[in-house]
Amino acid sequence: MASEKPFDGAEPNLRRLLDKNAKDFSRFAKKREDASNLEVLSYKQETERCIVYLLQMVNVFLYGDLVGSQLSKVECKKSIL
Repeated sequence: MASEKPFDGAEPNLRRLLDKNAKDFSRFAKKREDASNLEVLSYKQETERCIVYLLQMVNVFLYGDLVGSQLSKVECKKSIL
């Protein structure tokens, strides 16, 4: 039983998710730039940070400029460790 109506909401949903993730990425990037912030992240925070960085990489690969400075901000290593 497959629907014959096309589902055209996947890309807008993905874009909305990636836009929301960009705000979280900015929050983590700001924490990273703050030299006085030497806190150790909890397991939950570390997992959240990993997912945020991974989604930011997806955003850059799908919609961003791969040659520009966007990719250098993501720090690929942090998204997979």
